[in-house]
Formats: sequence, C-alpha cells, structure tokens
Amino acid sequence: MAAPPSFLRSMGVIATLVAVTITLSLAWQLFQGADASGRPSQYDPGVSLSAAAKTAQTPLLIEFYSDDCGACVQLTPLVHRVATTAFARRLKLVMINVDRPQSQDAAALFRVDSVPSVFVFDPKRMKKKTIPFAALSNPRRLEAALNSALAGLGAQGQSGSAR
Repeated sequence: MAAPPSFLRSMGVIATLVAVTITLSLAWQLFQGADASGRPSQYDPGVSLSAAAKTAQTPLLIEFYSDDCGACVQLTPLVHRVATTAFARRLKLVMINVDRPQSQDAAALFRVDSVPSVFVFDPKRMKKKTIPFAALSNPRRLEAALNSALAGLGAQGQSGSAR
C-alpha cells in the first residue's frame, strides 16, 4: 500500500526544513569562527621561542596552536589564564602558531603532531615535559599537571595554586 501524496509532500517539506536548519547552523558556526576575537592568537604574547629561551628566568609554558583549531579556541583561554595568574612567577608563556611557516622548526623539535600541544620547557636544563591533553579540561587539572611538570624538571619553586 502506497503512502498518500499529502503525506509524501509533508515529508518533503520536513526534509527541506531540516536541511535549511542544518545549513544555517553550519553557516552561523563558520561566521562565529571568523570572529578574530575568539581566536587563540589574541592571547599570544608575541614572544618567540628563541628569544624566550635566551632571556627566561623561569621555565617556559609553550602552547602550539592553530587559529583554525576548535579545541585550541576552547582551551587557549584556560591555558592563558592559568599561566598569567597562578603560575605567572613560575612560567613564561610562549605561544606558537603552527600555521606560520617559521614555526615549523619549533613544531618539529618538540615533535608536535596535533594541536593544541602544551609543554613545560626548561631552557637551562634543556628538558621538557608534555602536558597531557586531558589536563587542559579544567583549571585544577591544568595546575596539577603544571606542578607535576615543574617538579619533574626540578623547578618546583613557589606553589602555583591560586587558592
């Protein structure tokens, strides 16, 4: 038994509405992504890795990112906030945009295969510790991972917790 024509027309209208809704939703997301204020590069202090390594009195917190990376857009504000508040005296923030050709050597040196990638690097000891991606999910996990990395580098110093 075939479906009545009115039912088929209704289903066609519903399918069209769903397609239009999805298209508008995707267009809105792309429009939102084009907003430069939400990009990780807005947090970039503009310090190169080589300059920071030469002048740093503390280990470096290095974040490799891309402005086109959704996870970077979400996680960079947390990394920046923790680095510039709770760990401001213990780490110097360096951000490296992997989309720039001049950043490829640093990305290769740190063996970056995905973004965001976050490391604590002690240029005096030439040692690095990787911050696990899961630690970037909330401030407490990130603080714990940074404390652990600093301890592993032998750079414990003051407590980084902002309690």
